[in-house]
Amino acid sequence: VDLEHLISDPNRNVATIAITTLLRTGVEQNVDRLMKSISGFMSETSDEHKIVLVDAIKGLCLKFPDRHQMLMSFLAAALREEGGKKFKQAIVEAMLEIVEKIPETKGAGLEHFCEFIEDCEFPRLSMKILDLLGSEGPSTKNPGKYIRFIFNRIILETASVRSAAVTALAKFGAFVPSLTDSIRVLLSRCVADNDDEVRDRAILFLHLLSAGRSAGGEQGDLKLAQEFFTSEAPASPRVLMASLEEYLKSNTDVPFDVDKHLLEIKELSGGSAADAGTGEGKAKIAAEAATSSGTDSKGSAAAVRAAANRYRAEMAKQPYFTKLGPVVKSSDVVELTESETEYVVTCVKHNFRDFIAFQFYVVNNMDDQRLEDVSVLVEPEDPDWAEEQVIPAKSIGYQETGVSYVVLHKPRGEAGSVSRENFASGPIACTLKFQVQEVENGEPVGGTTEDEYQLEDLEVLESDFVLPITTVRTLQLRRQWET
Repeated sequence: VDLEHLISDPNRNVATIAITTLLRTGVEQNVDRLMKSISGFMSETSDEHKIVLVDAIKGLCLKFPDRHQMLMSFLAAALREEGGKKFKQAIVEAMLEIVEKIPETKGAGLEHFCEFIEDCEFPRLSMKILDLLGSEGPSTKNPGKYIRFIFNRIILETASVRSAAVTALAKFGAFVPSLTDSIRVLLSRCVADNDDEVRDRAILFLHLLSAGRSAGGEQGDLKLAQEFFTSEAPASPRVLMASLEEYLKSNTDVPFDVDKHLLEIKELSGGSAADAGTGEGKAKIAAEAATSSGTDSKGSAAAVRAAANRYRAEMAKQPYFTKLGPVVKSSDVVELTESETEYVVTCVKHNFRDFIAFQFYVVNNMDDQRLEDVSVLVEPEDPDWAEEQVIPAKSIGYQETGVSYVVLHKPRGEAGSVSRENFASGPIACTLKFQVQEVENGEPVGGTTEDEYQLEDLEVLESDFVLPITTVRTLQLRRQWET
């Protein structure tokens, strides 16, 4: 009872902790009353607090599966309310885990997701849900009811979402024979799409769904299509793409040997890049693999090092960084925008002894603009961070990538120096600032105007200060830990 009084506490941190404690320690009989008492709180607090509550509600649903209907409805309602990408992503992840661990929630969960993607502003979340619909929808009692929601995405969405929707439709066609003919009709409408990825997928899946079809139009064998979706690829597509790009740069007359390159790729992605050879081409393949996908890079320490070296080599072109000393550690690529936005921004964090440098990569997707004097305004939540240097990108044309840098001095201790034990972390607000030059037929028109573009927050994490050591032996653990 005392905790319930704290739900209305004006301090949002106190109220959030009170609610999560009640959710984690309450009994099943009190669930309905608790959810009613916090429904108003969700609309009055920040996304940061909402994410904490979503995690607690997910735990409550897994603890009391019989209450899943009300709890899933609560999460679905929150999904349709206003909120940022991280909040929506937290809800989607929570609902996915509930669907996975409580099978009887699958039908309701898929229906909630169908409603959400009707008005979802985040392409990657839509793609993730479409992938789930394609994987789980065909095995439900009434798979046909999901087709309308998926096809709507092909009509209304961006190219990446349309591609995911085409694949989801094809899965229904492959695993639900009663829907195959209808799916073929829908896919045939996609072969004239203005995006080559959508067209290619539609043509491929039409071919697979038509395999073995008789001249009279009778349904053929769907085994080939089903194998396509259930078998694993012989190698990571991202790494294979990097290998092809490396081959094109070599300007050789020797034909591309698929079998040979697949063998090299398997060795690289399997963690034995050192045994696969020491050629520069293989190192670049490993670097591309590390930067294309975080999951691909985990298998190869050599790939991670190659990627870090590539970013450091780019940074070394700026004379300013020579006075900061050696880089202690470089992070993975952090995405600060969606991949379909007007300006795509990613960041790599470089940790020096006394400084942190942010290396921002900016891609201009606006064909009628050239960006001049491009920089990122950073505003750390911790006031003890001090801005040392900003190096803007001078000019970025259409489909070009520019690099801008911001260097912050780490928080100083009482003696004025950075303490080795002070691993300051936390969110940093980022805003892209630039001058816009209008362009027609490749030529500048008129003067420039100042503009800015809001980015996702950049987080400095504790892991940014920790070096990976892959050769720790039990007997040397204490000495290496101290080092």
